[in-house]
Amino acid sequence: MASAGDKLCESGQLAAGELAYRHAYQERGENNSNDDFARYAERVARLMLVRGRYREVVEVALLALGRENTSPMLASQLAASISMARSSQGRLPAAQSWAERASELASLRAPVEEQQRARAYLCRSMGNLLMATGLSARAAFEFERGQKLCQTLGDAWEHSIATYNLAEARARLSEFEQAEHLLDRALREKVELGDGWGQAHVLLLHVNLLLATGRATSATAQLNQARHLAKESNDSKLLASIELAYASDALSRGIVLDSLEAARKARAFAAQSDSSSARVRSETMLAIAASRAQKPKLAMKAVQRARTIARKASVSAQDRMLALTACGDVLGRSPSCYREAIEASLLKDQLDPLIRVLFPQAG
Repeated sequence: MASAGDKLCESGQLAAGELAYRHAYQERGENNSNDDFARYAERVARLMLVRGRYREVVEVALLALGRENTSPMLASQLAASISMARSSQGRLPAAQSWAERASELASLRAPVEEQQRARAYLCRSMGNLLMATGLSARAAFEFERGQKLCQTLGDAWEHSIATYNLAEARARLSEFEQAEHLLDRALREKVELGDGWGQAHVLLLHVNLLLATGRATSATAQLNQARHLAKESNDSKLLASIELAYASDALSRGIVLDSLEAARKARAFAAQSDSSSARVRSETMLAIAASRAQKPKLAMKAVQRARTIARKASVSAQDRMLALTACGDVLGRSPSCYREAIEASLLKDQLDPLIRVLFPQAG
């Protein structure tokens, strides 16, 4: 059953692959085979990360970690999956704690290949956390280390993810030419793997690069393709991000009603996800689009929702900035937005260039 899962995932059939892995780890659980149980639980956790099901990632990984005699390298990878899930949810202190645990476990003695595999996955986890906290240069270093380890291991799937992640880090550092070169490579790798979810991510990032470098006319076809591919993966966070790009593009061209429709779709997808970041960003875009469409009640409700989510301690500074952007955009010059304007001015330097593309008002 597990080998069937491998073949299905390699051909891009992620939902079927996840089901095969679930059967495998449930069978091992019933037979009290702890290491096999952890191995297949770890594969399920990775696939659920791909599909944006972060709560289930944590549940499955914790269940496997709770068993005795799980190997340190498998435990490291399970902890790294939890870290990435928490990071994607916006729960950064928890993500940091699990990344540290994964790092400690990966430093223990183990067969070379097992240790390399754990360290490659740890690089991905650490890189994601550093990106979430705005440390893109350090994240690029981690992704590059992970990419080299994946090449040594011959792990094409993880190598393609590392290439994409490195492209995103370079883009956030405004190294657009290098980022675009890496994205071209990542897309080739994803196509070869039959990974539609990965292709959608690559295309979306490339769209944001096109918008950032004044080539918006080339973006629509890629957005349409990304939307089609993302629907098959059922990743609500990714679908919300794609609709945000549609909304931003329409707003930049003055097509306010199209922007409002896309923002509403983004909000609906974000509500289905486990990501507080996706919810803040969709509410922010909805508030701005509604304000432009002369719908003050809708805009105010979206602002209030964005601010409520952004007040959580775990939400990043960038997401707080976006909520404040919505507040300033909707409230205008009224006295009630003076404090928000002051806070926003203090946070502007923390915005990366890709966020500025989606939310130019924040710049």
